[in-house]
Amino acid sequence: MLDDVLKRLVPYLRDVSEEQVLPTAKALMRQLPRIRLGSTGMLSPGGEWAVLSPVRALLRTLGEDAVEPIVRSLFHSITSLYGRALLLSVVSGGSDDRGVITEDAAQSLRGDLFSQLHTARPEDLAGERMLLQTLLMATAGTDDPSPLESRSDPRVVARLLESATAPVHSQTMGSVAVRTEKRFAWDSLVNVFGGTTLLAEAVASVRRSLDDGTIEPSEELADALALYEKYSAGWRPEEF
Repeated sequence: MLDDVLKRLVPYLRDVSEEQVLPTAKALMRQLPRIRLGSTGMLSPGGEWAVLSPVRALLRTLGEDAVEPIVRSLFHSITSLYGRALLLSVVSGGSDDRGVITEDAAQSLRGDLFSQLHTARPEDLAGERMLLQTLLMATAGTDDPSPLESRSDPRVVARLLESATAPVHSQTMGSVAVRTEKRFAWDSLVNVFGGTTLLAEAVASVRRSLDDGTIEPSEELADALALYEKYSAGWRPEEF
């Protein structure tokens, strides 16, 4: 119901006053912990867009002089690192989408996110959703693949492995059946850990922590470890 209500807000947000933009955007971004992340079907966008679409609609109502300070204020009001990364994905734009702020402003916010990841405590990183995606957003355009000082901590490694796992939906032409297969962001993980050897050592530390009870087992982590074994043995999806 929340997902549906948020999507229905978009047409009404185009007429808000400038004074209403920041508090409304803050209230919307606070809903992220309640929203599912990722796509659930062939044509469905990630669940996070229930929040991001109205936020982007709000920001696009602002004039050029007002938008960057409001985006920066909104960015620093978000308590989660993945929430800040998601906001960056919206305001930065892409190859086929005009950004809300300039590339210089977006790069400045990426630098802030990079610093926050660098100083975050392992226990805080272990509670982040989308940790790998957040890390990739923070390091986009830099030569440093990982600002995580704590990437050897098994709790952080576990969360990186879990967030490297994502479903991919496919459909055979002429068939109504949708096939869902989990994929693993192997190359990104190898870059983050600085090579396959260090990644293997990090995964081994997770397995030891599972054995001694330091890390609680979960279905998501079990799936990630199973995919790690397949990819480390050389398996890749057919289209690779």
